[in-house]
Amino acid sequence: MSELSEWAPPIETDTTNSLSTTGGHVWDAARRLHSYLSVMSTEDGLDRQGVKVLELGAGCGWLGINVARNLPGGHFVLTEQVVRSMYPSTTSAPWASGFCCQH
Repeated sequence: MSELSEWAPPIETDTTNSLSTTGGHVWDAARRLHSYLSVMSTEDGLDRQGVKVLELGAGCGWLGINVARNLPGGHFVLTEQVVRSMYPSTTSAPWASGFCCQH
């Protein structure tokens, strides 16, 4: 393993039980993957300029946002499903929705 990176501490979150989906909290797997990536980002090639990251099923976006803030120069796309009942007409539905950020 490479040396511990100088990553910013993860964003603190609160859990909510008011949502009927799984998006109301940050999963332990996301926290563990963040810990792994903070140590292995150089060895895995994530810290290179212009790295492209696609996160499918980002949930509340905690992992992707934390990784993006620690990898300046990267290109990130975080996606999550859209609640179809919000868009009764398929012509107005943004099915290819996603959050995009660039440093």
